[in-house]
Amino acid sequence: MKIYKSLLLLFAAGVVLAALVLGCAKNPEYWFNRGLKENDLDKKIEFYTKAIEIDPDYALAYNGRGIVYDGLKKYDEAIADFTKAINIDPNYIMAYNNRGCVYEKQERYEEAVGDFDKAISIDSNNTLAYYNRGVTKRDQKKYDEAIADFNKTIGINPNDVNTYTALGRTYYIMKRYDRAMNNVSVALKFNPGDPFALGLRSDLYRERGRYDDAMSDIDKAIALYPDHAPFYYTRGLNRRAVGEKEKSLEDFRKACDMGEADACAELD
Repeated sequence: MKIYKSLLLLFAAGVVLAALVLGCAKNPEYWFNRGLKENDLDKKIEFYTKAIEIDPDYALAYNGRGIVYDGLKKYDEAIADFTKAINIDPNYIMAYNNRGCVYEKQERYEEAVGDFDKAISIDSNNTLAYYNRGVTKRDQKKYDEAIADFNKTIGINPNDVNTYTALGRTYYIMKRYDRAMNNVSVALKFNPGDPFALGLRSDLYRERGRYDDAMSDIDKAIALYPDHAPFYYTRGLNRRAVGEKEKSLEDFRKACDMGEADACAELD
């Protein structure tokens, strides 16, 4: 009798476990959360796709899969997913931001600005949309408009390190080096180890003829973020400035191989 009772309990536990597994299989949130936690990109796509198959109107899953496609540089697929998310939820601010960023990468600047405008119209304090629009305006060479967007971001969030660096980079492009240095100094005050701020300060030190300081900063930036092609371009410029021609060419080649167009131009 005890054996029979134990078997019944075991059978009952198996039924409950099976029900839980089947319940998960039918639950889009389960697959979405697996996609969030997964590191393998192909697996992430698989899990988000399963969530979408269960619930074709699951906007979060389309947005998540779009982010993965963006990381894989499958920009058309990313835009399609972000668009689907927006069609499901017309007020999905992050999907507008994400699609705008992909448009910006494709140099479809007006479409990018349109998406950031939409995000701002939904939430006038959305700092990410102002920041992204500022970057796009800068790429369009609309520097004053870019500066206005970066200042708007800082007005909402005065502790945003990335925006101070972006504002400083804009002033650097405009050759307004004092203002650029002021902003990068604020960024490094908040985060002394920010690689992008260090990279910008390296450029500024080079312009001022402070080559040792320039090299120190760019070496730190590369150590922190060795996969960022523009850092090798900056180091190449620094090395060329002090007459290290062969080493500068090595850096330009490395940056070019990583996709940095300005470095490729130095090799022509």
